[in-house]
Amino acid sequence: MTSTTIPTADPAMPTLTTEQVAELPQVGVQTLVNWRSQGVGPAFARLDGKRVRYRHTDIDAYVAERIVAPKSA
Repeated sequence: MTSTTIPTADPAMPTLTTEQVAELPQVGVQTLVNWRSQGVGPAFARLDGKRVRYRHTDIDAYVAERIVAPKSA
């Protein structure tokens, strides 16, 4: 059985680009773009009407909200 490690928040880097976020939960850039247009996915900030940034804390919260506990046998 393999496991995937999801990086956690780095307080030294307060915001992330779409490309950087796509590497964290291992979803594609286009998926993040689609999620934003659909109003789903992690919270983000739109800077100057075009640039998008994500906070590490929002990415961590998004992942934490989706933790699924295994069912007991």
